[in-house]
Amino acid sequence: MTAASWLNCNTKFCRTGFKKVYSVFMLAVLVVAACAARPEKARPPEIGARRPPDIQLGAELVLLDKPPVMSSCIIDLEGTAHLFIVNKTGQLYHIKVLGDTITARELLGIVETEKVGFIDAVEHPPGKLRVIAGDKQYYQTVQNSKWQEIKGNRCARFVPTPNELFCAFVAKGEEVSAPERTDYTVGWFLLIPVVYWSHAYASKIVLAEETTRGWVVRAVVDPDTPLDANSDFMVGVDNSGGINFLYFTSKGGGAFIIFAYGYSGGAGGTSSESKLRHVQLPVNQLRSQSSDSKDQPPSGNGTPTRWLPFEGTPLTDKPFIKAANKYELKNIYVVLRPLNRNFSVNSSTGEINGLMWAGGEWVELSLHNSEWFSRPNVIVTKGYPASNCVWFDSDKPLIKIDGEGRFHVLLEHVERKGIWTSRKYMNYILKNGEGWSAPLTLGSSYWYGGVSSMAVNNSGASFVAWVNEDRKFIGRWIKPGGKGTR
Repeated sequence: MTAASWLNCNTKFCRTGFKKVYSVFMLAVLVVAACAARPEKARPPEIGARRPPDIQLGAELVLLDKPPVMSSCIIDLEGTAHLFIVNKTGQLYHIKVLGDTITARELLGIVETEKVGFIDAVEHPPGKLRVIAGDKQYYQTVQNSKWQEIKGNRCARFVPTPNELFCAFVAKGEEVSAPERTDYTVGWFLLIPVVYWSHAYASKIVLAEETTRGWVVRAVVDPDTPLDANSDFMVGVDNSGGINFLYFTSKGGGAFIIFAYGYSGGAGGTSSESKLRHVQLPVNQLRSQSSDSKDQPPSGNGTPTRWLPFEGTPLTDKPFIKAANKYELKNIYVVLRPLNRNFSVNSSTGEINGLMWAGGEWVELSLHNSEWFSRPNVIVTKGYPASNCVWFDSDKPLIKIDGEGRFHVLLEHVERKGIWTSRKYMNYILKNGEGWSAPLTLGSSYWYGGVSSMAVNNSGASFVAWVNEDRKFIGRWIKPGGKGTR
C-alpha cells in the first residue's frame, strides 16, 4: 500500500489504524517538546570545584571475552584480587589478578543459573577463600590448593566478624515458625469481577553461624510479623560489633485488570507495596544466646539449637529532605534498589551510607540509629562534568566503604554526541576527608546491561570490573596517590 492509498483508504480499519498511529506520533512529539522545554535545575555551586581523585589507574585487563551473568570480587590480605564469575552456561570461574597480570583462571564447578540469584566471596579466616553461588559453596584452605565443595548451600551473603563467620539468607516461613497470612487478589477480567485468595507463611531473613556442625541459625529478623522479607537486602558489620540489615518487606496479593475493546486489549496490575526496614543485631548477644531465644532446628541434621528474635524499625523509602535549597525529594521518583549494591556499612562511623537516584541525579544518603540524615549530598547531576552528560538509574551503581571510611563508587553516564548517537561510560568517584571527587571515566560501558564488581582494601586500593562496549568483561586496578593512567 502506497502512502497515497493509505491516506485515501475508506475502510473503517484503515481509518482507525491511521488515527491510532497519528495519535501516538503526536503524543510522542508533545512529550519530547515538554521535556525539552523543562527548565534545568541549578547545579550546586560546590560541584564545579571538585577535581578528579588523585589515583593511579592500572592497565585494562580482559577477564572474559563474553559478559558474565554474575560476579563478585575481593582483595586478599596479600594484595591479590580474586574474581568469581558465573557465565550464562552456569560455569563458575575463579580469576586471580596480581598487579597487571592475570596469574590464574580456573573452573570451580557448574551452578544452576536459575538458582544463582546471588554470589558472594570472603577471606575468612586469613588465608582461607570462600565463595557462594546459588546452591554451591566452595573454599580453598591453602594457597594454590584444590578447591573443596560444600553441597546444599543456603547462604546468600557472608557476614565476617573478627572471631566468627556468619551468613545471611531468606528462609521459608515454615522453617522458623513464622505466622501464616491470607493474601487477597482482586480485579476485573473483561466485565467480570474476580476475587481469590491464598495462604502463605512469611519468609524471613535469618543469620547463621559456621560451626563444627555446619551453619547453625542464630537469629531471625521480624519472626512474628506476617510480611515477607525480600531477597534484596544489605548486611554489614559496624564499628560497635553490630550486624546491620537494610531490607524490604512485602506481602502477596494485589489488584489487576484485563480488558478488550474492538481489536485492542490490555492488562495491568499492582502488587503489594514494599516497606523498607532496618535492624541491628549485636554480636555479643548472639554469642551469649540470651534466655528469651526460641528453639529452631538448623537445616540438615535436625539437632535443636536456639535463635534470637530481632524486630526491625520501619523507614521511609523516600527520605525526607527539608534543606533550605532546591532539593525537596518528597514528590520525585527515587530509586534505592538494589540495596546490596546501593548501600554499605561504614565500619569507622557505624552509619549506613548509600546511593539514591532522584530525578536525574545521584545523591548520597546516610542512616544513623534508624534515622535518615535530613540533607543529601549531591554526587553527580545532569550536565556534569560536561554539558552533554546524563546520569540515569541503572542496575550497575555500586558503593564500597573501606576500613578508613573512604567511599568508592561506580556510576554510569551517557554522553550525547548528536540526536541519534551516544556512548555509555563507567566512572569511578571517591569520597575522602576532603569530600567527593569529580568523576573519573574508566572506559566504555555496555549499553544493554552487564554486571559490574568492585573490591576495596584498607589501604584505599580497589579493583573494579565491568562489561565494556565490546561486550568484554574487563578489570583494572585503582590505587591511591598516582598521577593518572600508567
